[in-house]
Amino acid sequence: MVCVIGDAFGRRREIMLAGCLYVSGSLLSALAKNFTMLVIARLVYGVGIGFAMHGAPTFISEISPPSVRGTLVSMKEAAIVVGMILGYLIGYLFTSASTSMDGGWRYVFGVGLIFGSVVVVGFYFLPPSPRWLRLKSINSPEDYPESVALDALRRYRGDVTEDELMSEMAEIDDSLVVLTDRNGGSKPSFVADLLEMVQQKRACVAGFGLVLLQQVTGQPSVLYYATSILQDAGFGSNSTLAATMVAVVKLIATCVTVLNVDKFGRRILLRIGISMMVVSLVGMGFVFQASPQNSDDSYDFTLTSKVMVVLCLMVYVSGYQVGFGPISWLMVSEVFPLHIRGTAIGAAVVVNFASNLGMTYSYLPVKEALTTQGNFWMYAAISVVAILFVQLCVPETKGKSLEEIQGMLQSEPTSEEPEDDYAKLHV
Repeated sequence: MVCVIGDAFGRRREIMLAGCLYVSGSLLSALAKNFTMLVIARLVYGVGIGFAMHGAPTFISEISPPSVRGTLVSMKEAAIVVGMILGYLIGYLFTSASTSMDGGWRYVFGVGLIFGSVVVVGFYFLPPSPRWLRLKSINSPEDYPESVALDALRRYRGDVTEDELMSEMAEIDDSLVVLTDRNGGSKPSFVADLLEMVQQKRACVAGFGLVLLQQVTGQPSVLYYATSILQDAGFGSNSTLAATMVAVVKLIATCVTVLNVDKFGRRILLRIGISMMVVSLVGMGFVFQASPQNSDDSYDFTLTSKVMVVLCLMVYVSGYQVGFGPISWLMVSEVFPLHIRGTAIGAAVVVNFASNLGMTYSYLPVKEALTTQGNFWMYAAISVVAILFVQLCVPETKGKSLEEIQGMLQSEPTSEEPEDDYAKLHV
């Protein structure tokens, strides 16, 4: 659904629709009279998340110049983490024992109305994606003349020369020649886009592979278990503040990626981040293995063990945010051609949600079968596979325009040229 709506109405309108659904979902949640109404309200909000997950990385990647595209798309992840921290703090403010009020949870849900409104109003004043406008002009030149796309690109580029502007527009036009040849002037179908997407083998392997691996390396399960780990480490029942502590670490690590992704490249940050995850998962497994288990399945941690578990947890969260967290969606927004990018990101959202759901619901059965430490070691082994996957299957896209990336992935890979700063050190 998000693919069809996003491609038909544009990335900007899709994000505005997400904002409207945030407002509606927040308002309905705050005013819910019964459980059924609350569930419906959360479903409305969840649909908004689906549209935002699809529209935001696409929109940012399409309006950004190559030199800062990685930084800007990664900032989306930083904004999500800031939202998590604000959510935890607002929840603590309205629901903690010291400040709780009757129906405080309604205020927690209602605050979302403010942020949703900011999204709607803010995006109303932005021009649409120039690449989307140029894509639409192929089949509807009367409604979307090329000059509109050029004006939008001019607004997003600011102080650049007219020659630079026309050169970038020419690159966009060249990348759309295949669409004109494929459809013969007719509007493309969703099925045709899906069929072409699966033919983009290198893009599919890199993009969907990263989205899948960011989930199956344990992120949903470890974060699900984070609160109880921190409680065992001495935080008691104050799980909200413990979760806020994790979110702050996530934000710091995300900022590291935001500041460096366009300097060092995607691949080296992925390798560093996943390596941190491997070390932390192995460490947590050994701490649980060395700690006696009580009859209620809890663990009897010594003070040293508690400190080690907390440190390992923070390293894991940091590693995830340095690598998989921001860069997976950055890569998905970069590697697919313009005319199927919306469909591809929609497919990636499905892969993400499905694998997240599977990992969340499989955690307890796997834990019972392998023990907690076995669970961590299994995730560590999968993370080692993920490092090899990055080395073999993920291209370096730093500093390249979206059209250059498209051309690079459609050509045969070569082993002569270093793909990132790390490789250059070994040439």
